[in-house]
Amino acid sequence: MPMSAARALPGSAAYRLYRAAGRAASPLLYLLLRWRRLRGLEHPFRWRERLGEPSCPRPPLGTPLLWFHAVSLGEGLAAIPVIRRCVQQRPDVAVLMTTTTVSAFNVIKDRLPSGIIYQFAPLDTSAAVDNFLGYWSPDAIFLMESELWPNLILSAAEKGSTTEAIRFQLLQASPFIIHFAAVGDFDVPEKEPILLEDLKLQVANRPVWMASSIHNGEEE
Repeated sequence: MPMSAARALPGSAAYRLYRAAGRAASPLLYLLLRWRRLRGLEHPFRWRERLGEPSCPRPPLGTPLLWFHAVSLGEGLAAIPVIRRCVQQRPDVAVLMTTTTVSAFNVIKDRLPSGIIYQFAPLDTSAAVDNFLGYWSPDAIFLMESELWPNLILSAAEKGSTTEAIRFQLLQASPFIIHFAAVGDFDVPEKEPILLEDLKLQVANRPVWMASSIHNGEEE
């Protein structure tokens, strides 16, 4: 979507206000990042990636680059099977993975397939996003959560990147049919497939209500 077209859409005034507020707040956001770094809430050495500054080389020109973005640990772990399947089917494609939190970084960095580029996601300010997109220039962007970042999405569209929002439903089930499916291969204990088959037999031909992605105590 060209930026001129975006400005003509309903809500474009709010978006212009959002961009202006981001530009005005940029010095404060820089100080906030420094403060968060001192408190251990940002990576001690790679915190400037949050400003869109890269810490490793981009793949050679001509190599298609897919960018998978997840905010935190849960979405990041959900992205790994998709990334693994992508590199299996298209080994000629490079993959860039970003997350926001240090806790996600510390876990995911050891679980990604070899060769995957892993960076911290830029803040959603026009300067940080432009720095990030200008350097990496991804061909397609996959957002692994339901949060919307206006600068990221509209700036990427303006630069020609394809943006897809991936919303995971439990086992990829439709709202009306519960079926057992998964993306890629998961590392599961040896007994898990047996338990899964047993569960499939128990719920066969029966309506099923399921709550997923819940915290301790919420089922009560």
